[in-house]
Amino acid sequence: MKYLNDYSIRLGDEMMTRWHQLATYLIVKFNDMTVKPEKDGKFLRTETGLGARVERSGYSPSARRVIVKQTGDKYLMPAAEH
Repeated sequence: MKYLNDYSIRLGDEMMTRWHQLATYLIVKFNDMTVKPEKDGKFLRTETGLGARVERSGYSPSARRVIVKQTGDKYLMPAAEH
């Protein structure tokens, strides 16, 4: 019984550690609606050590339609004046 209990606790601890690592990775990779580039499992950095240029993909077309449906023209950008 002790073996099964210890085994279950160890596997539960390993699972929580992996979930924490995954959560940290996802937050760093996709924070603030950006996608940080990576190569060979490592985030790319500039020569000065800063994060490499991120991609800002924005909302998907379906998400934008939902926002417009829910908020009307509240976030509509005014047309540029020439």
